[in-house]
Amino acid sequence: MSYSKFLDDVNAYMVWCDKNNIKHKDTDRYFDHVRDKWIEEGRIKELISFILENWDSGNCDDFIPPLETYLVTHKETSLFKRLWKGIIRYRLEKLWDYADKEYDLKRLDKIDVSKFNMFRTESYNDPERVVAFQRKFSLAAIDKYMKGLEELGENEEVERILSIRNNVVILQRPKPKPTTDKRKIDDRLFWDLIQESRSASQDQFESLEKLKDKLESFHPTEIRKFQKILLTKFEELNSWDLWALAYIVRRGCGDDGFDYFKAWVISKGESAFQSILTLNLKKIAPLFDEDPQLEDLLYLAEEVYENKTGDIMKPVSVRNQKMKGLEWSEENLETRYPELSKLFEYSINRG
Repeated sequence: MSYSKFLDDVNAYMVWCDKNNIKHKDTDRYFDHVRDKWIEEGRIKELISFILENWDSGNCDDFIPPLETYLVTHKETSLFKRLWKGIIRYRLEKLWDYADKEYDLKRLDKIDVSKFNMFRTESYNDPERVVAFQRKFSLAAIDKYMKGLEELGENEEVERILSIRNNVVILQRPKPKPTTDKRKIDDRLFWDLIQESRSASQDQFESLEKLKDKLESFHPTEIRKFQKILLTKFEELNSWDLWALAYIVRRGCGDDGFDYFKAWVISKGESAFQSILTLNLKKIAPLFDEDPQLEDLLYLAEEVYENKTGDIMKPVSVRNQKMKGLEWSEENLETRYPELSKLFEYSINRG
């Protein structure tokens, strides 16, 4: 979706330039213009999605510096990680596809890959040169990622990604940590893991640590299944009524805030999920005993997978669900949802 939106804006800008007799010799300038416009408009998540959809080889180095600067300057740590993890994942996939045997590392270091063109068939005639390029290409991305992490003060993540870097240097594909829990993760086990983690914790953040500990004992395939179920539940919560609930409870809720709200709803367990999904007024009020935001749950399985395997998890795709119900505005929120407003003591006059 972000891919088509971005290209629509590029085409619209091209039309505008043509009408105003503005010519850009380099077509990249049109892309750069829309990129800068999206950054200015705060469409950061969409822009990251477009990059990861459009540059699925990870070759976006010339395009992303302004976005990187924005993310680091504004301390958007989660989004910075999402951007670079996606890029690194693409590059590592290519590297491990080609590095399927032992290579002389010193020999690889001496190979000139400066004119390697990943989009020209003849560049792949020499397998050794291909591996040399993919290795250098992957290390370059990892080093840029680590530099940004250091600026953001993410020392723990630096240490974790350093282990991936070391594997790339010696061309040793990481081996998964031992799996001690042989169960298959389905809907029932998904909710059981959520509930067990919640019951053993005093707050939502401790529950994340408990859940992380539990997931680490599963096979990587099952960790991906957990993420797929999580994202499926996440999509089920796409409702204007639920966005209204989040807005009323938090006295305001933007796009990102609603995403973090949906993650929190899932973290409360199956019973709470169903009560909030159906807006059961008799049951939902006691559930809001903490700030209903839990962004980190969205990335927890990815982190566990990476810690377990030393590799970056491939994207998990689920069917996107459109927003259900009727759209509202802040001005009519109180009149559209009088019971919710009364339950959570919301008024547009006092917020």
